[in-house]
Amino acid sequence: MRRAERGLVDAELGGHLIKQRIPRGNRGAATEARAVVFYRRGEIAVFLHIFAKSDKANLTKSQLAEYLELAKFLEELTEAQLKDLSGMKGWKEITI
Repeated sequence: MRRAERGLVDAELGGHLIKQRIPRGNRGAATEARAVVFYRRGEIAVFLHIFAKSDKANLTKSQLAEYLELAKFLEELTEAQLKDLSGMKGWKEITI
């Protein structure tokens, strides 16, 4: 997310969704992972999906549509509601 904060976003998917590469050491691009992230610069990043590039090159149209719907839901939440999510099972707040 440090790269995204500097404006280095690998792909803008719309609706505050971005796709970022996650390097895995010096193993080359084929072994990298990808992350779909709900992202508002300087405010919040919610990792929604992480996948290995070797397993899948891109999201399907239906997957993207589902993530865009989830992004709409997240966009409408207040800061307090987002904070409450971090206390729920399966959610974890990470600060940098």
